Amino acid sequence: MDADTTYVVDVLLHVTSESAKTKNPSELKPAATSLTKDKGEMVVVPIKLNLIRQISSVKIFIPKDLRTKESRIVVLKSLQVRKWYILYVPRRIQT
Repeated sequence: MDADTTYVVDVLLHVTSESAKTKNPSELKPAATSLTKDKGEMVVVPIKLNLIRQISSVKIFIPKDLRTKESRIVVLKSLQVRKWYILYVPRRIQT
């Protein structure tokens, strides 16, 4: 990788509805859990590759076009189902 090369990754983030209105990525705030009435919004945010420290190994279906709000909600629901599955579905015991 060349020292002058900068890579940017588009990341889908779940943020508060209020902070989703901002154009400044540094003002985005993560959406809270179900403790609040604000369900938040999914927004696509460009992030420099060198700022990413970990990538999840979760595999989910992602629509080809994330420009519509509905397609971003599909991703959020997929992540919520996956999280529920990991937390509550018992694993098969190896014998």
